[in-house]
Amino acid sequence: MTWVVVMKTIYRLMSSLLLGRPLLWVWGQWHQLPSRLPVHVGPDHQPDRFASRPEWLGMLLSVLFILVLLRSGALALLGKRLGLREQDWRYIRIYLLSAAFVGCLLGLLIARTVYQTGDYLPVLLALFGAAGVYLLIPDPLPRPHKEAKPAPANRPTVALGLLHSLSRLVVIRVNLLATVLMVFARSEQRWTIGVTANLLALAVLLVMEAIRRPSG
Repeated sequence: MTWVVVMKTIYRLMSSLLLGRPLLWVWGQWHQLPSRLPVHVGPDHQPDRFASRPEWLGMLLSVLFILVLLRSGALALLGKRLGLREQDWRYIRIYLLSAAFVGCLLGLLIARTVYQTGDYLPVLLALFGAAGVYLLIPDPLPRPHKEAKPAPANRPTVALGLLHSLSRLVVIRVNLLATVLMVFARSEQRWTIGVTANLLALAVLLVMEAIRRPSG
């Protein structure tokens, strides 16, 4: 029981560090930041509303609070649906991945405000989407010995399992490929690449589910 408490304390501290890392950067660079920062961009992609540093920080904290609430609700729902306990390794990986996602999302917001960087949100969504599929959709097939051969009655089930595994692999690799392409693409092209890649991935999942259901 003591080990479980220690483990939960460690990964929760790691999660807090991932969530708060962007704010630590803001604290370290506070006096180097401009006195007024853009908080809204108009249709011409030019800032049309500014705020002081304290106002901007308050907005960041509000965004972080909302994201943390959404993350907590999503983790509670996933834990319940997947039957995961807080000490399960799969839950811990999802817990830390979601913290990294929220921290990176806040970091992108800070970078875009301070440095006027391009829109890298599609890159972030594709990258963490691939990681999420890897963690949330397990490979249904065990890894049998090479000598083991499925019985004839079980071959349809094994074939569907292979299709499921292949579809899962395709979804992950499509998103990773989209991530690489979006990094080198122009800012206005990233959403198109990301949405197209995820539509293809969704189509693969729907086809896989349509084929699997009749055998259930």
